[in-house]
Order: sequence, then C-alpha cells, then structure tokens
Amino acid sequence: MKKIAILGCGQLGSIVADAVASGLLPDYTLCAAMSRKLPDAGALCAKAGGAACVTLDEVLAEKPDYVVETTAVQVAKESCLPVLEAGLGFIPISIGAFADADFYANACAAAKAHGGRIYLPHGASDQYALSTPVTTEERAPGDLVFFTGQASSTTNIYEVTHVGIYLGDGRFIHAANPSAGVKIDSLVGTYYGNRLFGYARYIVTQG
Repeated sequence: MKKIAILGCGQLGSIVADAVASGLLPDYTLCAAMSRKLPDAGALCAKAGGAACVTLDEVLAEKPDYVVETTAVQVAKESCLPVLEAGLGFIPISIGAFADADFYANACAAAKAHGGRIYLPHGASDQYALSTPVTTEERAPGDLVFFTGQASSTTNIYEVTHVGIYLGDGRFIHAANPSAGVKIDSLVGTYYGNRLFGYARYIVTQG
C-alpha cells in the first residue's frame, strides 16, 4: 500500500482526498494533509485519514511515497526540493513553478541525486511529445492520461488535445471546461473513454 500526502486543503486537495476516501485509489492511503490552517487539514483528514499538518517537516515525518501539491506555485517551489531530497515522488498541480529555469535545473539535480521523481500533470500535445508513454497495465495514479479531438480534415491524423491526471479505478481528474471546472470523470464507456489516446508520465530518475 502506497502513501499519499496532500499539500493544500482547498478544492483540488479535497478532490484527491475524496478519491482516496471513496475507494477510487484502492492501492493508496492518505498519510498526511498540510494547510496553513490546522482545522482545514483536520477536516480533510477526518474523511480520508492521515495526520493533519501545518509544516512540510510534519508531512515528511509521515513517510509518504508521493506528495501532491494542490495549492500554489510558491508552495510548489518551497516543497519540491525537500520532497525530492527525501527520495519521494512529487506531483505538482502548480507546474508554473517549473517555468523558472533555475528552479527546474535544481529540481532535476535533486531528483537525480536522491532518486526522487517529478510527475508534471499538465499540457496536451507538446506535453505528450516530451513524456514517457506507459501501457494500460503499467498506468498508476498520478500518471497523465491523454485524449484526442477530431481527426484533421486534411491529414486524417488525430491530435492530442486534452490531458488529465489518472486517479485509479478507471477515473481521472481534469479541467473539463471553463463552465464545468475541475472534476472527476470515468474512462469507461464515456465520451472521454472513446477519445482516449494513452497514458504517460514525466519522470526524473537517477542516472
């Protein structure tokens, strides 16, 4: 059983916690949730388990396998290096942090030095081109799931147009559209299932 820690207890953090609590991630447990407001972390942990924390050190003391950042670019920057230096997987929602070239280089160096992994859940066609594909059998929570739009009328080629984060049990979380916002959908017998392109991940490993 793998352990997940969540940084941020707002809407996105709650969606991840709900997925754990409802059994959508049967191979994962929530070991910690962090918020600057302890009652918020406590409320999230009350429904999904884990320790309520206000500092990253408290989170890391719970020995998670994956740390999911769901709050802000600054939190992603502050937490990424310590997580990687602990040899853990880091899944940032606020990937704008990696637009900082120096920060990106430092994160890559920390991951290589300590065996950590970075999963970047964002983008579509360009992201897929730079990612490492995984099979349906290899897919795991935190991997990216890509979808196609209509085939080009001139080339008959289907292009990758949408991406989400795989949650397990055939479900994924994504920003559906401006009106629907962030939501969880199924890959089984749905619009998205019919447009599934494949799974992939961004990984920085030792070497």
